[in-house]
Amino acid sequence: MSNVWVTSDIGTLCGIQFKTQQNTVVTYDKVSKETAIVSLTASKERPELFCTLKSNLINVFDMSQNIYVNQYEMEGELLTAFEVQDNFFSVSKNGHVYIWKDEEISEKFKTW
Repeated sequence: MSNVWVTSDIGTLCGIQFKTQQNTVVTYDKVSKETAIVSLTASKERPELFCTLKSNLINVFDMSQNIYVNQYEMEGELLTAFEVQDNFFSVSKNGHVYIWKDEEISEKFKTW
């Protein structure tokens, strides 16, 4: 089992590090308002973390390879990103839900 170190600054999640594997999702010295993590969710099928950033980017971090393997860019303020049965979803603050396929938005709908 790994020890997990979480970095925050005045309520903002700034970074996470797995002590035994030395995986660093975001390093503290590179933190700015744009790189602050809004949401951090994990895939149940793969060793991946979905890092939703304040800059409206979603970075996919592969914990087994210790690298970012993908990045999604959105318009509008993002709330979170997650995966359900190999489908990748992102949710924006304005109520839009996006379903991604092959790194592009395949469906978009409004929840309210």
